[in-house]
Order: sequence, then structure tokens, then C-alpha cells
Amino acid sequence: MKYAVVALTEGGSRLAVKVADLVKYCDVYIYRGNAYPGLQRRQFTEFNSLGDLLGEIMPRYQVIVLIMALGIVMRTIGPYLQGKDRDPAVLVLDERGQFVISALSGHLGGANELAVGLAAKLGARPVITTATDVRGITAVDSLTRSLGWKLEPVAGIRRVNSALANGRDITVVSDLDYLPGRQFGSHEILRLQPAQPGGKKPVVVVSNKTGQQLDWALYVRPNNLIIGLGCKKAISLEELLAAVSQTLNRYQLSAKCVKEIATCTVKKGEAGLTRLAEQLQVPVKYYTPEELSGAVREFALSRSTFVKKQIGVEGVCEPAAMLGAKNPRLIVPKTTYPGITVAVAEDTSILSA
Repeated sequence: MKYAVVALTEGGSRLAVKVADLVKYCDVYIYRGNAYPGLQRRQFTEFNSLGDLLGEIMPRYQVIVLIMALGIVMRTIGPYLQGKDRDPAVLVLDERGQFVISALSGHLGGANELAVGLAAKLGARPVITTATDVRGITAVDSLTRSLGWKLEPVAGIRRVNSALANGRDITVVSDLDYLPGRQFGSHEILRLQPAQPGGKKPVVVVSNKTGQQLDWALYVRPNNLIIGLGCKKAISLEELLAAVSQTLNRYQLSAKCVKEIATCTVKKGEAGLTRLAEQLQVPVKYYTPEELSGAVREFALSRSTFVKKQIGVEGVCEPAAMLGAKNPRLIVPKTTYPGITVAVAEDTSILSA
């Protein structure tokens, strides 16, 4: 998580450097001529216009710390806001470091949690104003963020959080057969019925499937899909992306639920796989031929004499996918494309006690 700390005054510049020392991956920006005496030029970047600076850094950092009056922030930041799911967390500090205000992206961006953490390090007071947090209720976007899950559509978050903040109930359902009966926050997950009515209660659906979506529901996308890949050497990003996309579309699986890509150690360093991981924003997990062979036997997976001759193991995509899950279930068997094999495993252990 990369921080940008912005200060307007000399006093603010002192606090900016202190904040930078408390967090990792931090860049400091100070208004022209206002760095405190003795601060080395290599420790910060000077700027001339706060508006221009915010336009430049808002898309580049996950956390923006602004050491200035909240009113200045409100008047300046507006033109650069993109939406709840795209804006960085924004924290506002007074230059004496007495208060840390969660000003933007309190839930999805994690600003509320970050404000509490930074305030503790500074000996300051966190200021949180989101309705659910004030009432001591966990907002749906805070809960999913803590799990590493995603939400869609973003517009549906407000309806659910509004109900929670006003003491009204919500319904949480799932079409995944292993989730009913488990807890999602303080709510028990119920089984999704074929014609689940909207009714008056906001409905949250926990699912990794994309077919027949209910347009009035908020969908929670758990990161419990592992894509196993086998491929020829020097395969391109475009070929890999096409194979993965076709597989997910064919089986109506959400790309938002992909947790990682899994393959054999012989594929380490190949540009196509590396770029695919960057495109999907997930890590690549590599397994040795011995590990893959063990999974082929353990899970009674399909075997290939061709692959055995090439790299000494009877399968790659299926065993790699299964090894990536704590409690795996193969939901997409080996699917073959020119030079590529794809399989998908589902981790059924999510939300287990």
C-alpha cells in the first residue's frame, strides 16, 4: 500500500516527515518554500498547486494523507473523485497532529481503519463519521474488504449500509452449497431460492457465479477460485487472457473471484504468465513436478502422457488448481486451447469456523 503525504506549511512539513517514517512506501510532497529548515531536498517533492498535485497523485496512491484544514481539502478534492470503488483512502491531519480524520473511502479504501492505526502511532485522536461505524456496526464494504472480497454493483452498497445504520435487517443468501448456515458478519447465510423476491429487506448474495443475476441485489464476490494453467513456452498474454476469459464465461464464473493463478515451477519467469497475473491483479503460485504428481494421485485427476514426456509430470492445470485451495473442489476440468490448458478449483473452506 503506497502513501502520499502532502503538507502546505512548515509545521505541516515536520509532521509529514514524521508520518512518512511511520509507514512504508511513502512519498512526501511539500508546498513550495515551506519545508522546514534542514530538511534535505531528496526527502520530498515540491509542488506549486494543490489542485494540480491532487489530480496527479490521486490515481497513483492507495492512501493520501493531507496535512491541512479540512475545508481546503473539501474545496480542492472534488474534481478528482472517481467513485467509491476507485478513490484512494484520504486522511486529513491538523499540523499539530492532534486529529486524524477519515475523509474519503472510509470502508472500501480502508480510511477508517487506517485513521485509527495512524492516530495510535501519533498519539492522536481518530475522527470517524461513517454512520455504521458510529453505531458500532460493521459495514458490508468494511467486512468484504477485511476478507479480501469484492462487491458489485457499487451502487448497491449504500442501500445495504443505510439499512444497517438505521437498525433495519438485511438478508444474506448464497447459491454456493457449502455456505448456507455459515456466518457473514452477524448474519447467517441462507440458501438462495430460485425466485428470491426483493421485498423490503436489502439482499446480499454471496456468489462466484455470474448467471441470472438479480438486478436489485448486492453481490459479494469471494476470492475462492484458483485458475490452474499449463501452457507451451513463450505463450503470449493475449492467448492466455483469451483462454482464461473463455473458460470463466463458459462456466459463468466471476473474474472478481479469482484468487490466484497456479502452474508448474518450470514456467517461472515467463513473460506471458507474469503479465496475465498483473492484468488480473492476482499472484502466481508455482508448484514443483513432485507436488503436482502427488496431487494427481491424491485427487485422482486426469493424466497426460504428452505432458509426462515434456516435464516429467502427468498433469499441470488440474493439480495446480487443486493445490491452491485449502479445501478444493474441481469445478472446471482440464479445458484445452491451442498451446494452453485451463482448470478451475473452488476453495470451499471460506467462512469456515
